[in-house]
Amino acid sequence: MYKKYQLYCVGQKPLAYSLQRAKKPPLWSKEGVSNVKYGTSKITQKTSSGKKRKLYMLSFNYTFEYPLEEVYFAYSVPYSYSQLFEHIDEYKKLQLKHYNEEGAVLDSQILCKSLSGLSIPLITITDFKDENLEKKKVILL
Repeated sequence: MYKKYQLYCVGQKPLAYSLQRAKKPPLWSKEGVSNVKYGTSKITQKTSSGKKRKLYMLSFNYTFEYPLEEVYFAYSVPYSYSQLFEHIDEYKKLQLKHYNEEGAVLDSQILCKSLSGLSIPLITITDFKDENLEKKKVILL
């Protein structure tokens, strides 16, 4: 990990998915995760210019519920490519219902294609009727 500051510093926890526990919701859970620490690692990495770069480390404890339990960990709740587009369509329907028009506060367009040819969406959330739209700050995630 390369960032000095992460949400783990203010209470975020990794999520766990237990194959044994998956038979009952929630599938991804913070249950069993404790003692989360994020900080500087003793390991450094050389950059292309030869300088040493600090690396950061995430550590945590996990309490297993079942013998030989198989558990996967994630930074956030994973979702599929098709779920992404389902969410975008759902947000567009909610917008239409609430504002009675398309593109009132949410717009989605294809930004580019991935190396494998998948469409990468660009989602813009703003008040498109704002007269100072060109002067607004932009946040890209």
